[in-house]
Amino acid sequence: MGKNIVAIVQARMGASRLPGKVMLSLHGMPIVKWVFQRTQKTKSINGT
Repeated sequence: MGKNIVAIVQARMGASRLPGKVMLSLHGMPIVKWVFQRTQKTKSINGT
């Protein structure tokens, strides 16, 4: 039986240098969504 590996994507809105960075749009999609989608595509992670 394989190990279960889970990813936790942390997103903080209160950054001091660039507040709200995770919600800024990058090619029409919030940065946090890019990170989440890349995490889901990883084969070594079983759940997010």
